[in-house]
Amino acid sequence: MKKLLVFVLVLALASSAAAQTSVVKQLDPLRAKARWTPEAFAGARPMPLPRIDFDASRILAEPKAAEAQEPFVDHFPSVAAEPTLRGAERYRFRTRIYDLSPAELRALLEKPEPEALPEPLSKNYGTGGLDYTSSRLIPSEAGEAFPYAPVGKLFFSIGEESFVCSGAVIAPRLVLTAGHCVHGGPGQGFFDDFTFIPAFNRGDAPFGTWTATAAFVTPAWAASGGVPHPQDYAFLEIADQDGTSIGDVTGRLAFLPDRLADNHLHLLGYPGNLDGGQEMHQITTGDFFAFNDGTVVYGSDMTGGSSGGPWVQNFNRKASGQGGGQNRARAAVVAVTSYGFTNAAIRAQGGSEFQREFRVLRQDACFNQPGNC
Repeated sequence: MKKLLVFVLVLALASSAAAQTSVVKQLDPLRAKARWTPEAFAGARPMPLPRIDFDASRILAEPKAAEAQEPFVDHFPSVAAEPTLRGAERYRFRTRIYDLSPAELRALLEKPEPEALPEPLSKNYGTGGLDYTSSRLIPSEAGEAFPYAPVGKLFFSIGEESFVCSGAVIAPRLVLTAGHCVHGGPGQGFFDDFTFIPAFNRGDAPFGTWTATAAFVTPAWAASGGVPHPQDYAFLEIADQDGTSIGDVTGRLAFLPDRLADNHLHLLGYPGNLDGGQEMHQITTGDFFAFNDGTVVYGSDMTGGSSGGPWVQNFNRKASGQGGGQNRARAAVVAVTSYGFTNAAIRAQGGSEFQREFRVLRQDACFNQPGNC
């Protein structure tokens, strides 16, 4: 009993300290439910991908290794987990959020034609020279299987306007996305009405729609915003439905700090330039360039709407007899989509390295409510 009391006291002190380290907004899920009509879902526009000016010739320089980080005590170790529910139980929240013809859907959009990238000349890379493969999921219903299922489309409001980003479940009640999809930086603050639809597919929500009860960003992001930024990431706490957490329905990806540079990744999300953002898209790439600002760039042809989508190492399930290398963590997120380039011909996207600040932010989100992690 004495040891238990000491442990509880340590957790309480950690929780109290954690409450001072992140910028948090408590959210009203009832407000979000009232906002998101079928027309609002269908008319939400891709959040513009933040872009930077950059000389593509610099990418040909030798990549820089990730910096060593100080030790950090993580109260909630991260391991990928498949759904705890099976069969019909996984689909009992299923709904069709809109069922519109292509013409009806286009009429709701401000930009009927999605943003396009210039065609590559021969190989599937841009002027940055970073190789990648870009593909739909085949079949598109593969998004309902783990480890795709935790990835989804994030709907939110900025004033009267409706936008979409991407995100992923990485704990029983936590969705990870980009900081710029949650908080606009100085003078703008938090956005609102966050609703997450895992495995979204052309208006179908196979595992239902889930509203957020709290949002978390780092103080550095709230104070500055803008990209490239070493902390362009955020967490959303997701409300249970009928006593069931979103992680039980979709499963959850792991996260892994300090593994962004020199990796081979799946970049997942809902880019508006590819299939109009109506299907989950995937990039596979191992070609990167490490900046000095805590971000790393990989080859990609995704644009707005892909922001916040997870970059996952060791994606999918191991085969029988398959061994492991030196970096074995399975289905682990090492970054989320943060920015692109003003010169779209570079065909690449950047993400923030998960370092100490990320782990503190996640821990704060875990402590916000028992059972989050």
